[in-house]
This record gives sequence, C-alpha cells and structure tokens, in this order.
Amino acid sequence: MANVNMTQGLKMVGDRASSVAGAGAANAGMSVDDNATFTNTDTSVASTGGTPAHFQGNALDATPTGGAAATPYVVSHVMTLTTGQFNTFVIKRIGLHNSAAPTNASTTLMFGIDGLSLTKQSSFSIITTFKLSYT
Repeated sequence: MANVNMTQGLKMVGDRASSVAGAGAANAGMSVDDNATFTNTDTSVASTGGTPAHFQGNALDATPTGGAAATPYVVSHVMTLTTGQFNTFVIKRIGLHNSAAPTNASTTLMFGIDGLSLTKQSSFSIITTFKLSYT
C-alpha cells in the first residue's frame, strides 16, 4: 500500500502555512475508486489510469481533528460509505480532496492511498479514517 502526497496537496499545505495569497481550500471530502495507483502529479482521480470505472466521492463526516500534543502532528479525516454506496466494487484507492463534493474529474485531489483491495457489500457501511502525519 502506497501513501502519496500529491504535488498540489504539498503546495496547498505550504501556501496555507505561510498565508500565501490564493491558498487552496481546506480538505473537505474523500473518495474511493477502483483504479490501481496514484502518482504525486495527479490532480484528479482520473489523472493516472484514466477515469475509474467506479467512483464515490463524499463530504467528510465532520471537521478534521488534530492532536496538538502528538509528535508527529496528525490530522484525522473521516468519511462514511453508507450501505447504499459503492457496493460489490473493489476499493483500490482512497483520495482526500479540497472539495466537499469531489467527482472523478474534479482537480481537487490532494493526498491518496493506493494498493488496497476491499470489497464493500450493501449489508454494512464503512467508516474510513484518512490520517495525515506532519513530520
């Protein structure tokens, strides 16, 4: 499993940390899809490997949380896939977006995890936590 910090996500973090004009929006959504890999130059989930055959993008369940006392500093982002979402498809990637309504074509992809192989059924929901660690 690979964790990928996209170049535009790193730029957003740098811009926000230094109050650069035009800094990107906060991370507000997450997605799952069935494409194989990410590269750090991806700006959308369709950048590498073409448009995913199956995609689900949701707003985060709540405002991300951090632990100021933690070393390294970790920010947690949570999204729920309901019983009616992404059923019988294999989740291969999870993306973190600076949009509350990510699509497979929106250029909002900031960070990603690939190399997964999870199949969700309609009999249960999945709560996904995406943690960013700043070292």
